[in-house]
Amino acid sequence: MVDPRTTEFLQVLGPFTERMQWLLPESRRGEPVPVEEVKILLAEWEELERNHLPLPDSKLQAIIDPILTLARGWRARIQGEFLLKVFRMLEAWSHCRSSEQMMKLPGVIKQRLAEGRAEEVMPLLDSYREARGSEFDAEVAFRAMMATADKKEELWQTQVKELQREWPA
Repeated sequence: MVDPRTTEFLQVLGPFTERMQWLLPESRRGEPVPVEEVKILLAEWEELERNHLPLPDSKLQAIIDPILTLARGWRARIQGEFLLKVFRMLEAWSHCRSSEQMMKLPGVIKQRLAEGRAEEVMPLLDSYREARGSEFDAEVAFRAMMATADKKEELWQTQVKELQREWPA
């Protein structure tokens, strides 16, 4: 006699495996699998695990093992996607903070020049002249750095919003 839990699991497993096959590489014809679809299917599998496993019939383990292997791979992919998004957001934040700190540089250079300490900033002035093709102007440099900082902050905010949208708490 077959355990009713086993019968119920097999009834639920059929439609699940049909949906799962759509995510397999050979079914996608080279198209990437959207992360959102993987998240949904993984959530369905976790519900199946919670409600139906372990099964009393150990012979069914041969059916379940490949699905467990796929689920582990999906979890790893989801974690990798999440970590990549977090890395991109943190990288954008780092660039934003660096740009904000760089905005102080024109004022420091101007102050050193006013104090007669030009030798301290001469390498910076030489680099500026070489990169810009003109003499240092604190106001022009500050405005350029401010524009860069604004762009970096906008990129950071975009990364934060994408992370929140794709990975809600």
